[in-house]
Amino acid sequence: MSLEKQLKRETMKKDVCCINIATVENYIRSVLSEVPYDQLFEGIVGNDEFLITDEKTGKMVPVSKDYLLDSNNWISNKLLNRIFKNAVSILKDPDAIHKAGKDIFRTGIGLRFVLMRLIGINTIINHIPKENAKFNRNKTIEIVENKKSYAVVRLHWDKDPAITKYFCDMNRGVYEGLGTFTQYPVSVEQEICQFEGGDYCEFHISWKAKPFYSRFPGLFRYWFSRDIVEELEKKIEEINDIRINQDRIIDL
Repeated sequence: MSLEKQLKRETMKKDVCCINIATVENYIRSVLSEVPYDQLFEGIVGNDEFLITDEKTGKMVPVSKDYLLDSNNWISNKLLNRIFKNAVSILKDPDAIHKAGKDIFRTGIGLRFVLMRLIGINTIINHIPKENAKFNRNKTIEIVENKKSYAVVRLHWDKDPAITKYFCDMNRGVYEGLGTFTQYPVSVEQEICQFEGGDYCEFHISWKAKPFYSRFPGLFRYWFSRDIVEELEKKIEEINDIRINQDRIIDL
């Protein structure tokens, strides 16, 4: 490689957390029982287009399979979009990413909501913008409305050509997955799509609220362990901050 090309090499942007890959990986496994990693990571592993900084040597190297399968790592929108395309090709299902999104709570994100779910979907929806920032840096989320059994959520995606409708499909699946996670019947309608001419993606989420008396045991457990959860989330945020600072130091 010429010196000029070496100087132009840059590490890829860190737009999204690899937990998005874990979500796709788990869905493929549920369909095929075994994940064909050579196809899922085709055109990615070993590609100089997706460079990271090696923590031991400080040199720029292409991403590896181990890096991609570590949910603590971050990748670019472009790499994740390649993952999405590969997954659709593997399963021969254009709706695969939407279906994968429904299972995202099984990949680790749901653990952060274990006690929140006991007091209803409204609480989870209120936390979505804050939680999103911990796993994605490619959009902002606006809670337009959130009442007893109905909410309107808008996603404002960054202007990046690497962000495609697959990203929207994943999020639609996530909101539908709230039904399985909370055991509330949930319906999601997408009224506006940024990838079909809209200014943003807008989802209307409705669910059948449970009788208030049926939530007493859950409310009691929630308030009893609220301090524990708050302390745990604080520690998780501290760990995330340390990781981000380490990445910045390595890049420098």
